[in-house]
Amino acid sequence: MDPVTLIVTALAAGSASGLAETASAAVKDAYASLKALVTKRFAGRPAGGTLLAKHADAPRLWAAQLAAELAAAVLPVTRSW
Repeated sequence: MDPVTLIVTALAAGSASGLAETASAAVKDAYASLKALVTKRFAGRPAGGTLLAKHADAPRLWAAQLAAELAAAVLPVTRSW
């Protein structure tokens, strides 16, 4: 699995588990941390922030668009986080 797909999948899983009352604090913290890193990477890219919010509400619908925007945001910098 490539890094972008892994991140988008983790965001979807974190978003879904965050809605469940049974999600542990560790899961919620990990999701919040990952989301914060992605938000930071999207600095100066308004479309990225919008897609991230839409993805949180409907992950299956917005996964491909979020992955494309994330790949575009990461490639000019580096592949390392």
